[in-house]
Amino acid sequence: MVQLVEERVKCPKEINEIRVALVALVEDIKAGKDLVLIAGENLQSISSAIAGLDQIDDEIRETLPESVQCLGLMAGEIIGLLMKKDEVPAQPVVPAVEENA
Repeated sequence: MVQLVEERVKCPKEINEIRVALVALVEDIKAGKDLVLIAGENLQSISSAIAGLDQIDDEIRETLPESVQCLGLMAGEIIGLLMKKDEVPAQPVVPAVEENA
């Protein structure tokens, strides 16, 4: 059995906001939530992430090791979500049938 140890990662603020927003979006999409619901639930984190995009270059330049760690954390979280088996199988989309057809 593989043992995992918990490590702390320091993430630059703006990169972390992007990480939080993207991971939440992938989690909600994977859960099969409605697009409108996903947008509403994640609007604040998406807005925060977009607002800080202009600072990403400076963050990476000044904190390259921490930036790479944070991006690696994000990649791991997203891969984990995508590999996770669906607890409830996604329902197929069935087009509505018009009664007058």
